[in-house]
Amino acid sequence: ASPSESSFSAAARFRKGLQMDLPSGFVKVRETEGLTRAMSGSGVTLLIRREGNFEGGTMEFWGPIIRRWLTGSQVIAIGETKELALDTGPKGILLEGDKTLGRATFRYLLFTVASRKFVYTVECWGPAEEVAKQREAVVKACQSMKIK
Repeated sequence: ASPSESSFSAAARFRKGLQMDLPSGFVKVRETEGLTRAMSGSGVTLLIRREGNFEGGTMEFWGPIIRRWLTGSQVIAIGETKELALDTGPKGILLEGDKTLGRATFRYLLFTVASRKFVYTVECWGPAEEVAKQREAVVKACQSMKIK
């Protein structure tokens, strides 16, 4: 990452990055306005994004669209959708799924929550056994998100 994208640059103190507690063992490898990428030493990656929302874009709008898009892509076998509340109250959705490539199985988590202004997503993926070890910490990190 270039110095302007690193979480440890002097300019990072002045950016309005995404605010959430990263799970223990994860480090930010890239942070720009509206996007944070973090990873663990065990190969689990987090991608946290903030995008502008449409007027009236509630979770009742976004939830079915996201699920339909993921299941329609047939890239990941998505299981059930679960509601997940932030520590501050707003509720989002958590989708989980798997993909097998050869003998390796990968796990994917997608958390989405919307405010009036923004839609926030946290994508987590990596080797299934490593994501399983980190799942509880990743869910807690999602719940710690501060939204605007």
